[in-house]
Amino acid sequence: MRPGPLQPLDRRPVAMTVSTLAPADPWAVSEYDFPATEPIAVQTRFLLNWAILAPSSHNTQPWQFAVDGSRIHVFADPSRWLRYADPDRRELFVSIGCAIENILVAAAYLDFEVTVHWAPDLSSHASTTGEDLIRVATLHVDADGSADVDRAELFPAIVDRHTNHEPYEDRPVPDGVLSTLEWYAGDDMRLWMTDDESIRASVYAMMARANAMQFVDREWREELAECIGEGAFGTPWLMSKIGQLAVTYLDLSDSTTAKDRERLDSAPVLAALATHADTPKAQVRAGQALERIWLAATLRGLQLQPMNQLLQIPVLKNDLRLLLPDPAMHPQITFRLGYGEPERSHTPRRSLDEVMIEPKASQMPA
Repeated sequence: MRPGPLQPLDRRPVAMTVSTLAPADPWAVSEYDFPATEPIAVQTRFLLNWAILAPSSHNTQPWQFAVDGSRIHVFADPSRWLRYADPDRRELFVSIGCAIENILVAAAYLDFEVTVHWAPDLSSHASTTGEDLIRVATLHVDADGSADVDRAELFPAIVDRHTNHEPYEDRPVPDGVLSTLEWYAGDDMRLWMTDDESIRASVYAMMARANAMQFVDREWREELAECIGEGAFGTPWLMSKIGQLAVTYLDLSDSTTAKDRERLDSAPVLAALATHADTPKAQVRAGQALERIWLAATLRGLQLQPMNQLLQIPVLKNDLRLLLPDPAMHPQITFRLGYGEPERSHTPRRSLDEVMIEPKASQMPA
């Protein structure tokens, strides 16, 4: 079901000074600070303030950007890849897709048309296995084109979107809302949503097995512990360090599974986003779809939490495929959906300056 506008859109250009091109708190970015009177390169760079608010696996923020006039070059940064939680780099590319989608949504809201040119090497994983930056796409920003109205309507949700880890309310999601979310997934993939209790039981059993397998893996625990210790999830310093020690030295699989059970049981909807191909490009496209779904859900008062343990272990990923209506498709993201109290704070973000680069000539498109 194609959605109608939720509210009137106010896209007034506002003059500004260059000193506010990147707010001290990335979450404080506002469309009213958009540099409407500055050159196109300055305007294009400003769009990246919304890109860096995208969700990412364990808040790794594995993106880098270069601006060349009206072009944005988007790179995946393998130095921020989680080798043990994400062995096939699926979540790395999904995260990049979320960031690209935020650029497209913000650009549409500000009346720009954007054309995406994909890097040719995204057709196979064999071509994206190195340690250098991986060019994903080049975005051409056009001030004289036709803005995407459907994307523009999602813009207000970018700064309101959260990952909600709490139990959800005992309240069904209306069929009309689910149809709208399915529409936002697009035509080149499938969003499968269910409230079937037998499916829920199977998913819980697989999650328990995933937790048990991961927590006995020392390298996986150390990788997760490092993320926690660095404060990636927004916890205070002392709690981050305590969490780091606990994950490093304790087997928390039983307590984690108990929490996962509570979260699963409270969610009225479980969902999987699946693609026809299982290439880096398909995973980036899945990330774009996930972000559209997440933003559309946020506008409708819904909460969402990715639950990807099942996809991090190949044998369990295959078991999950067999639960899908079309097992020939490849699940890229699984999540739970429902109503609940919004999270009170956002997870931290790197500054815009930290993710801007001057790439080597060999990294740029011909």
